[in-house]
Amino acid sequence: MSGDPFLERLKERAKRPPPSPPAPAPVASPAPAAEPEPPAEPVDAAPKPSEGERRAIAFWQSPVANAFIRERISGDDQVSPASFFTTLTGEAARGGAALSLRAGDPQLECELLRLGACARVTILAETPERCQYVGARIPDELRARARPEQAEALEFTPPEPLSLVIANSALHRSPDPDALLSRIAGWLAPGGMVYVDEFVGPNRFQWTEAQVEIVNQLLGALPEELRLDLAGTAGQLKSEIRRPDPERFSRDHPAEAVASERIRAALEANLEAVALRPYGGAIYHQLFARIMGNFAGRPELVRAILSFDAILTERGVVDSDYLWAAYRKPS
Repeated sequence: MSGDPFLERLKERAKRPPPSPPAPAPVASPAPAAEPEPPAEPVDAAPKPSEGERRAIAFWQSPVANAFIRERISGDDQVSPASFFTTLTGEAARGGAALSLRAGDPQLECELLRLGACARVTILAETPERCQYVGARIPDELRARARPEQAEALEFTPPEPLSLVIANSALHRSPDPDALLSRIAGWLAPGGMVYVDEFVGPNRFQWTEAQVEIVNQLLGALPEELRLDLAGTAGQLKSEIRRPDPERFSRDHPAEAVASERIRAALEANLEAVALRPYGGAIYHQLFARIMGNFAGRPELVRAILSFDAILTERGVVDSDYLWAAYRKPS
């Protein structure tokens, strides 16, 4: 993927000359023997991984991977995607009504509210239980401005034009992203924005030959302690990935990656792109699945794998399986 700001910075770093070796220290005359000093207490160069990091079974549970992805999206690993999005929206698109298409943990919706990207937000939930789950996680100070509502996105009609629609891990669960994005475009006021963070890889996780081959070669190069399956039987090792059987996958995960391959084209057909930040995942998504916690305390290795994924994506060896983007309804 040419033109990626993150990859341009990665190339510049690679071009920098290595630091000069330090000058040799002068040889001092032998000092008289003295009592040895007690050893200093060791100083940790980095904080120790938390128990949650050690138990992580997916890349999005890794703070190292999250920082890397933040940098790919915003250009700064300390700047959240929500903050970056808010700088892109423009004053005219801020402060109105927002709709979130999927009820997960409402952390993103609450952050966008606090940043002023919208004045109030409705969060769609498919079941009463999911409504209750979301409602319990909205902070007290935001309850007047954030509320869950039980409804299906393809059957919902907002009571007023929207300034913002939040599609966070929602579009890939739709059986018809074209129809859904057409409805979203109709809901938006002119100039209204869409926040997108989605899996756009193969339908039903039918990985390409290149993905399977590369991930399996990397797994074969890892030591056993990094391949312990944290979601399986104790001592079980992850040795390879395979494409899931599509019929069984559809039965077991009916809302997962239903028509994910069609999302990009549907976005382009209905909205105007403001910022596109594909952030890879064709390799690291499945490589780290079920073994992410084994890499706790190995940030350099995690970053190396993520950088390898980025380079393969830029070279066109694999496509990006994840897309962060900001879209706008033309005025």
